[in-house]
Amino acid sequence: MSTTSVQVRVVTPDIATDWLKSNSNNRNIRTAVVEKYRSDMAAGRWTFAGDPIRFDTAGQLIDGQHRLTAISRMPDDFSIDMVVITGLADKAQHVMDQGSKRTGGDQLKIAGVKNSSLVASAVRLVLIHDAGALFKDNSTRIIYASVPAIEEWVFSNLGAVDLIAEVQGNIRVLPAAPSPINAAAVIISRVASADLVVRFFDIAANGGGPKDSGPNALRSRLMKIDKSSRHLTDRELIANTIRAWNAWVEHKPTTLRDPRHTTAKLTGWNLDNFPTPISA
Repeated sequence: MSTTSVQVRVVTPDIATDWLKSNSNNRNIRTAVVEKYRSDMAAGRWTFAGDPIRFDTAGQLIDGQHRLTAISRMPDDFSIDMVVITGLADKAQHVMDQGSKRTGGDQLKIAGVKNSSLVASAVRLVLIHDAGALFKDNSTRIIYASVPAIEEWVFSNLGAVDLIAEVQGNIRVLPAAPSPINAAAVIISRVASADLVVRFFDIAANGGGPKDSGPNALRSRLMKIDKSSRHLTDRELIANTIRAWNAWVEHKPTTLRDPRHTTAKLTGWNLDNFPTPISA
C-alpha cells in the first residue's frame, strides 16, 4: 500500500521545470491561464492558500501544471511556497477541480465590499480597458483581470467604488448591461469630479437639457438598440458612454452614430478611434 505524503515545499523555476517533466497525462495547457498566474506572481498578488501540487503513486503530476508552468517562466531567483501531496491514487485526478471557483464578486463580498458582484464586474472591465485589451478575445482578457488583480484594484481605489455605488441607481435605469457603463463611469471619473459624473448619469437616466446633448443621446441610442435585435458589446457600451460624455463636456449635439472607417468602408470601433474622456 502506498503512503500519501503532504508537505510544504519551496518551489523555484528549476524545481517547477523538473516536476513538469512528469506531466504526461493532463489537460492541455491554457496559455492565458498560465500568463494570468505568472502576472499575479510577478506583481506579488499570489498568496499562499494551501492549494496543492499533486502527484500520484507513480510520481506523475496530476494537478498543478498551470501553476508550475507559470513558476517555470519566472526569474531564476523567484521562489514560492506550495503544498505538495505525493502518493495519491491515479483515479484521484478524475474528481479534481469539480467545485465552483470563487469569483471576484465572491472575494469582494467576503472582504465586506457592498454590491460586490457589480463592483467586480465593472472593475474587471476597467482593468481590461487600462491594459488595452478591450479588442482581445476573452481567453486573453483573463490575464489582465484575475481575481487577485480585481481585489487589489478595489482596495487601492475606494473612491471609484463609492462612485459606482452612487451612480448605479441611474445606470440601472438605462436599457443596457450595467457593468460596462459602470466601468465607463470609473474611467471618466479620472478626469472629472464625482459630482459631475453623477450629474451626467442622472440626466442620462431621467432627462434634462437639450434633447441631443450627450447624456440624452446616450439614453436614446440605448433605447433604440434595446428595441432592435442587436446587443452592444462591452467595448461599444464603454465607447458610446465616453463619447456621450465628451459631447456633453464640449456642449456639442450628438446622435452617437457608429464610427466609420472611410478607407475600408467599415463601421465600428478599433484601437485607433476608441475615445478617451475629455477633462471637465
